[in-house]
Amino acid sequence: MSNGIVFVDGLICKRNSNAPDYAICKLSIKKSELVPFLNSQPGEWVNVEVLKAKASDKLYAKLDTWEPDPAKVHAEGVKQVKQTLAKPSDDFSDDIPF
Repeated sequence: MSNGIVFVDGLICKRNSNAPDYAICKLSIKKSELVPFLNSQPGEWVNVEVLKAKASDKLYAKLDTWEPDPAKVHAEGVKQVKQTLAKPSDDFSDDIPF
């Protein structure tokens, strides 16, 4: 795994070339391999990407290990708060009509 790809044990993606466009792929699950793989992963959720190999166009399942950068998440949140506070409110629907 020199490229950092972690294949999902017990999960195989198959594409039928005669299938209609809306039928993306079929997943075959080998419970005796997939369950231990899932249990070995940290956290409550396990994210998997179904990708297509460049050379062969074969589909495969890869563990999605992406995590958001906490500094970027915080910076984006601060930016959104500043934008919200900078906008004047034109909502006068709660004015008392007298």
